[in-house]
Amino acid sequence: MAARTLSYNGASTPGVIFRRTRDGMYTCHRHERQHRLRKRGRKVSHYHEHIHIHVHIPATEHNTEEATEADHSTDTTEAEAKANGRRTETHKGLNGTEANNGTDTSGKMTDRYQTEHEGWATPRLQMLIEVIKAVAEANRPIMLQPLTAGAPSFNGRNVTKILQNFERMVKTYGSKQPLDSFIEELPDYCTNDIAEEVRLLKGYSEGNWKVFRQSMETRYALRDSEQAKYSITYLRTAADEYKQGILTMRDYYTRYSIAAGKMKRKGLITDQELVTLFNSGLSKEQQIEAVKKTQVDRNDPSSLNWDSMVDVVEKWVSYEDALAAMLGSAEAAESQSMAAAPKQVSWDPQPRRALAPSGGYGPAPNPASAAPRWDYEAMVDDVIEKFGNLSLANKRAVKSRVMEITQGEGDRMTVVNVINTVLPEFKSTALEIPSSPYQRREMRPDRPLVCYYCSMEGHTVQFCGDLVIDRSQGLVHKGEDGMRRTGTVTNPGRTIPLYRQREGATEKDWVRANQPSIHGTSSGKVYASYRRWYGEVAKELEEAEVIKWHDGVM
Repeated sequence: MAARTLSYNGASTPGVIFRRTRDGMYTCHRHERQHRLRKRGRKVSHYHEHIHIHVHIPATEHNTEEATEADHSTDTTEAEAKANGRRTETHKGLNGTEANNGTDTSGKMTDRYQTEHEGWATPRLQMLIEVIKAVAEANRPIMLQPLTAGAPSFNGRNVTKILQNFERMVKTYGSKQPLDSFIEELPDYCTNDIAEEVRLLKGYSEGNWKVFRQSMETRYALRDSEQAKYSITYLRTAADEYKQGILTMRDYYTRYSIAAGKMKRKGLITDQELVTLFNSGLSKEQQIEAVKKTQVDRNDPSSLNWDSMVDVVEKWVSYEDALAAMLGSAEAAESQSMAAAPKQVSWDPQPRRALAPSGGYGPAPNPASAAPRWDYEAMVDDVIEKFGNLSLANKRAVKSRVMEITQGEGDRMTVVNVINTVLPEFKSTALEIPSSPYQRREMRPDRPLVCYYCSMEGHTVQFCGDLVIDRSQGLVHKGEDGMRRTGTVTNPGRTIPLYRQREGATEKDWVRANQPSIHGTSSGKVYASYRRWYGEVAKELEEAEVIKWHDGVM
């Protein structure tokens, strides 16, 4: 075998070799050389997978000169070529695997070879290139089949993650087709009941992957943990957790920053709503500072801007991080100094021998030793956790003050008293006004319950004893409109006016001073009022009266 050799070979990359044989045919083969690796003093032979493709092409007008130089028996070559025709062989390498290391390497090399050697691009070589591409495509790994290990499976939960895994699987396994071609494959990766619903979604029958994906995300959004991060409920939960001291300012700001961009792009929230929700988790002092620095006009809701709020919050985050680092370094230095300090030995003036409980002499009982420092710190942490509305930075600051004052000694009651002393310096006050007119007012633990009827603290109007007494005496009742009125149902008076119209008097005092006058009421009006208020009960009584009348009772 001799003559012309055209090789597409890099320095370290195996390539495709065209070699002309004595019989006037050209052989194309791809070969990967074996590499010897040395590992821990042992010589290990490592063989790469490779594919050999032999394609015999008869001599043509393009290679007559090379065929003459290599072999003078051209007639024999042509006869053999006619007898043999074009023959394609594909066999495997040393390890017997079907896939090559680089799946699409053969296709790329043939494309490059065709570009560099346009003169050789005869119809027979074109067929050769198609064969190489077909072999490369045949050796491409196939997609994971449903219900196999590693294949995605959708049961109605976390639709965003399932769609991402499906798209990644299609791209990973080398398919050059668009995702629109794989819409019909997706129901096979769903459970039976979900698969029927998926086939009815918009975009499935049209073969439009973008529309189909949006339909799936919308249909299964309520059970998707990823989409739950971009909802107003998720933001309100983050505000409550920061208010309770569960989240730091950095965590609180990060959650809002991640959700803000996506929710604003989808039109799920406006700047005004975003700033209002974020402010609902801040303390009163932080709200005042934010209003001053962002120059917000309270009478103009359109002046609320999330971008201007970001600058203020980032300064708070950096301040909190610096404070936490400072407290952490101070605690570390204090721990090192306490460990390096010599142990103090206190002198106890008790005698060495004291009376034993039996009356004889014996060793004096050892006094209870103080708790170790780490146990004391654990007790302080446990007590601080009982105090709500403290951020992480404030908890660390309070702990530092407690350790400084108590010097690491004392019982639980002492720690509680010290915390109550230093707590006003750190505790954040709750909001006094709702951050949004649409936000429902919540019961604050630091705002005592006040009764609207008697204006006394400690109970609400549902449990007011004075209201029960006045109702029993016929001084007040609840009207049809739900408002409290003076008098009784059969003899109603006026509706209790608003607070500013009562000149500072409570509802109880106003009712007792403005009870309706007792006047005669016709039986018809009383009966109509009775039926209006008691409905079916009055109807049953009426039927009973008719029965008694017919029986001659009345």
